[in-house]
Amino acid sequence: MPVSPILEINQVAPTQIDKVPAINDAVVKLEAAFNSQISVNMAAGNTTLSFSQYSRNQVFKCTGLPSACKLTIPLVTPTGGLPAYRVFLVSNQSSAFTLSVGGATGAIVNIPSLSTAMLQSDGLSVTSYGAGGAGPVGGAISIMYSFDTGLSNADPGPGKLRLNNGTQNGSTAIYLDVLDYNGTDWSSVLDTLGGSSSVIDGQIRLFDTANTAAWIMFNMTALVAQTGYRELSVTPIGSSSASPFALGTVLGFAFSRTGDSGAAVLTAVNTWTARQHTPPVTLTDAATIVVDFNLGNQFSVVLAGNRTMGNPSNCLAGDNGNIVVRQDGTGSRTLTFASNWFPLGGAAGTLSTPANTYDIISYFAIGPSHITYGIQKIA
Repeated sequence: MPVSPILEINQVAPTQIDKVPAINDAVVKLEAAFNSQISVNMAAGNTTLSFSQYSRNQVFKCTGLPSACKLTIPLVTPTGGLPAYRVFLVSNQSSAFTLSVGGATGAIVNIPSLSTAMLQSDGLSVTSYGAGGAGPVGGAISIMYSFDTGLSNADPGPGKLRLNNGTQNGSTAIYLDVLDYNGTDWSSVLDTLGGSSSVIDGQIRLFDTANTAAWIMFNMTALVAQTGYRELSVTPIGSSSASPFALGTVLGFAFSRTGDSGAAVLTAVNTWTARQHTPPVTLTDAATIVVDFNLGNQFSVVLAGNRTMGNPSNCLAGDNGNIVVRQDGTGSRTLTFASNWFPLGGAAGTLSTPANTYDIISYFAIGPSHITYGIQKIA
């Protein structure tokens, strides 16, 4: 019995007596070829359509992708080996993975997650006439993860993300693998998340990619690079519910960075009508006491032995302030000064000697390597 050249529908033979059933069957198959849809479960991975599946359906809804997969279609008819010309629609139902469509050879078309494309096969390759669907995950930095319900500070595993609290919107840490849901390494990008000089590095939005109404927002304040994963210190600022995510939920991790705090520069005369508080920076007691003028103007230290005040780092002309020096419970500790310190009047001066007594060293930097100072005994 002859068949049609593209869909291989049985045709009526010239000598065939009963033509009605054959014609009716052909009409049914034509209707299916231009209207029917089929759900293709791709949980096992790459899938190949039979010629009957391919030629008797117009729409192919692909579900259950465990990773980026390929849907292979017949390029030629099985009987005559002719080009299997078809215009058809493929819907990628996955919320995370790309679906490739094509023959065993020739060009293919990649369909993004949650998207649909109108395709055509010319017997050699597959081409696309258009695609549409959900846009990319929002955020300056956008990564996809599978949610893990573990709570410990440890690598949740490739492609996974976890929180440190069973009540998810009470979490203060996020642990996320350097590999995303599709196996892409994001290490270099993740390591930039803590780059802002502001107290808050940025904001994080976690949301269910299949249900964007399920979400949690965090402020991020610190990042620690752990082996194979990153630890983010966060503060929750809002959520759709207390615990919106289930095990295995495909999450969107969207990060927007905060701008740098910048350095305050005053270029005009200003009048201050309230106190400007500059709390003292505690210096670490050591044989040579390290001073960093970038940390402040006021400092304090308790001497537990005979010490040397080291040359300050980051010293600029005009830097000035005070260093409060206290004797420990033993007392009689001496303090000498490194080469960049110059006493007022040329006399170095000495500290009070009784236990727990205080002295104030007032300083003014004439230049980075010339700091004048004087010692005021207050007890």
